[in-house]
Amino acid sequence: MRRTPALDQTKSFLSRCRDIDAVWILNIFNEEIKQYEDVRRTDVDMLNRLDKFSDIKKEIMAELCHLHDRDIEHFLYCLEEHQAHISMPKIDLKNIENNKRFILFANNIMQNNLRSRILENISNPVYKFFYMLFTYKEYFDRPRSLEEIYKRFSNVYMKFNSHFNFNENDFYTWANSHIYKSDEYKRLRVTLSNSTNPEININSIFDQLYDQDNNIHYALRKKISNAWYQKRHRDDKKVKKPGFYALTVKAKEALASLARKKNLSEDKVLDELINQAYVKECNPLTGEFPY
Repeated sequence: MRRTPALDQTKSFLSRCRDIDAVWILNIFNEEIKQYEDVRRTDVDMLNRLDKFSDIKKEIMAELCHLHDRDIEHFLYCLEEHQAHISMPKIDLKNIENNKRFILFANNIMQNNLRSRILENISNPVYKFFYMLFTYKEYFDRPRSLEEIYKRFSNVYMKFNSHFNFNENDFYTWANSHIYKSDEYKRLRVTLSNSTNPEININSIFDQLYDQDNNIHYALRKKISNAWYQKRHRDDKKVKKPGFYALTVKAKEALASLARKKNLSEDKVLDELINQAYVKECNPLTGEFPY
């Protein structure tokens, strides 16, 4: 393998960098060494092709072996210059990397602020976040910008660890497809997630909605909840179950209210009430349910 002082120094610099630095190193490489006409688009294409931060570094390292020493020296100079101008925010970026809800929340704000359409094409939300943070002067030169975004997210998260109290996975799968039809959602600029986890998708959307307009957040949250209750009720009625009893309108409304309050199905609520009454009135000593 080719060895020169310039190559060794540059490889040493790259080895000391964090994995997340790979995105801005790629940007410098494409701008200063490859000198593509559309650097941003080239960056995005490569980010979408490479799965890991380490893969980005490996590709750059392999390219360096084919460069003249003066180009490698220039590249190292540009890297050191850019690194010197990155002002780090007072936030633990390692923890942020694993916080999917914050990543999506921040991406929406940062992308809207930058007004760069090319950013929409970065498929990996983590890549997108660090690419904006480290390659746009609005963020790498102004750490308070990200600190303010983090503060906004924390205010939302403290209020809504989860925007819905439904434990069923079916709810989030259904809500993930249902929400796009709502007028409230269509009126706001919200970044969608490519995550396969529908719970993260829904909570991320409502994080952004609450930050933009808490009135719309409330209205849409209520609409989604009511629509889910109605869907679940319709589904229950489709299947005639053993032990089914017709209830009066008043009793049915009371049962529905209890189900919402307890976050249980109506069947579960009925089961609880019957068991409680049985223990109280029929078997107070043992509390067993022989039926």
